[in-house]
Amino acid sequence: MRMNKTRKMRFERIIPGTLILILLLIPFSVLFSQESLQPLQYNPWLGGGQLKQKQLVQSNTPLALPFIDDFSKTSVFPDAGLWSDAHVFVNNVMAKYPPSQGVATFDALNDTGAIYPDASPFPFVADYLTSQYIDLSPYAAIDSLYFSFFYQPAGLGNKPELQDSLVLEFLEEYRADTLVDTTVNPPDTVYIDRWRSIWHAEGMELDTFYHQHKSWFRQVMIPVTDTIFFRNDFRFRFYSYASLAAASIPSWRSNADFWHIDYVYLNSNRTLGDTLFTDLTFVNTAPGFLKRYASMPMRQYLANPAQETRDSVEMLISNLGKDLQSYEFKFNVSDLNATLVFDTNYGYTNIDPFYVSGYQTYPTHRYPKFPGFVFPGQGNDSAAFNITYIIQKVGIGQEFIRQNDTLRATQYFHNYLAYDDGIPEAGYGLSPAGSLLAVKFRLNTPDTLRGVQMFFNRTVGNSSQRNFKLVVWADDKGLPGEVLYQSSKYLKPLYQGGRNAFQTYELDTETPLVLGPDKLTFYVGWVQQTDDNLNIGFDADTNAQKVVYYNIEGKWQVSSYQGYVMMRPCIGPSLEPPKKGIAPAGHFQLSIYPNPTSGHFTLNLPPASGKYDGPSDYVLHIFNLLGEKVTSLPYQASFDLSFLGRGVYILQLSTFDNYLNYQAKVVITK
Repeated sequence: MRMNKTRKMRFERIIPGTLILILLLIPFSVLFSQESLQPLQYNPWLGGGQLKQKQLVQSNTPLALPFIDDFSKTSVFPDAGLWSDAHVFVNNVMAKYPPSQGVATFDALNDTGAIYPDASPFPFVADYLTSQYIDLSPYAAIDSLYFSFFYQPAGLGNKPELQDSLVLEFLEEYRADTLVDTTVNPPDTVYIDRWRSIWHAEGMELDTFYHQHKSWFRQVMIPVTDTIFFRNDFRFRFYSYASLAAASIPSWRSNADFWHIDYVYLNSNRTLGDTLFTDLTFVNTAPGFLKRYASMPMRQYLANPAQETRDSVEMLISNLGKDLQSYEFKFNVSDLNATLVFDTNYGYTNIDPFYVSGYQTYPTHRYPKFPGFVFPGQGNDSAAFNITYIIQKVGIGQEFIRQNDTLRATQYFHNYLAYDDGIPEAGYGLSPAGSLLAVKFRLNTPDTLRGVQMFFNRTVGNSSQRNFKLVVWADDKGLPGEVLYQSSKYLKPLYQGGRNAFQTYELDTETPLVLGPDKLTFYVGWVQQTDDNLNIGFDADTNAQKVVYYNIEGKWQVSSYQGYVMMRPCIGPSLEPPKKGIAPAGHFQLSIYPNPTSGHFTLNLPPASGKYDGPSDYVLHIFNLLGEKVTSLPYQASFDLSFLGRGVYILQLSTFDNYLNYQAKVVITK
């Protein structure tokens, strides 16, 4: 994530106490204001059909110690070699100042990026993160095994409430207990594992957490001493409790109760004080090179490259060990053909341990410079360049983790002006009806405005799809002034699938809207027709607050939120044809025949909706009464579940991006 301020933090450790689960079912309400931020109801990194639901495979071959993961691999899913489920979101954008790049985020969204089907205002078990089997049979208490990890509530997401805990459990016994399903005759038996509660944390605000612990992340140290755990099928798991806001207006209901964990480590020959790691790591995401925008047309860039190109960036480099380390810092830029455009070595230096001095302060490495650098034009408005930052430890001794020593990013040039990085951390909304939103842009040379791209977050039940009109204003002494354009028809939020999936709204003008020398500064936005939250994406990593304005009572004001609403004007000689957005689906009831069944049944396919028009767009998930997923199958004309035992099962027919969901029960009799 982009860091605008340096804050020194100190990692602390705690010793586990008795696990206390707070089961107070306390609903809470959402208070509405003129402008509001809401957590996401869908995760665009996972949803939208770009990433299909990932089913991790439970390995029967136990892992050997050490077990270590800092979640720095470039995937949104957990490492399948270490973890057996994929509910959490692995990222480097949602936590605040993690120990190293990458965290595992727990929230109220499942592994397809949608809110859990059983989510409610009352606490429910949401995300799990379960290890593969680990072989602890060669060990005993004398071998001094310790399990450690770092955790943080909220981060850049919604704070977990007091009753919304993060929990850690160790597996005591495989297939230890039984449950009897009395809904069938004769009653059916289900075997379950026995887990022991080891540790938990109660929900709180991040600022409260920091003031309590003097640390943005806190380290937990847990000794493993009970002989019951020294087996070849040891496992551990984290899970979180979440609860949704009980809002009276559905468009304001959203994801909630974020937790983040990092640097999970289990090994022998450790001590209570073994809280440091021989590891140099980047912490922030790779910063881009443009000064004002995250992306812009190459023509606009080359009209004033000195104004648009940074001459330095800020890098957060951390030494998680106990000793001073020497390292080398390198940096390069290449085009997509791997041809080097810029290559430099910032030399060698030392870095003190983080717990002593915080992040690297040596100016050449903390703020690397590249004066006079200009991206070369490639004959049109579109281009892309790969940016790579590398730190390399010097001297003997192997690092714990190597992949966190490299940061990569891509600098894009295209036919739009963008402040945002393409991924929202929240949703932005205004109220009441008639509210105006405007974002300020400035060109370097006259151009033609063709349309506006917007990233609208998907919402449960499509509750945010309400009318608005697109508006373009001229500048009037630093505020929106004369209306240059207003759409003739009402528009609604539409969605594209996956990451960076903006919907393009083309200007419906008979003649192009030319922004001449007197219109280089302009504003794009909307006037909304209802009180509902339109839920446009909000990029919390990009602090472009000063260019976002809203108007509730006839007066323009700068937004009160640090970040940026995800809106991009499209400029240039032409506009790519807008992609077809996804409109809301009508009501549809699943029909199963026969039901009850011996296992063979047919399931009717919903009518075509938006881009979902064929069997290949759907998948069937089957859950038992414990809420555990039994299997998933692609849609077909008929299904055979005769391999399942007698009982009642929940069927969930979903699109691959989980945008459409339909549920029903089936009773299997034998």
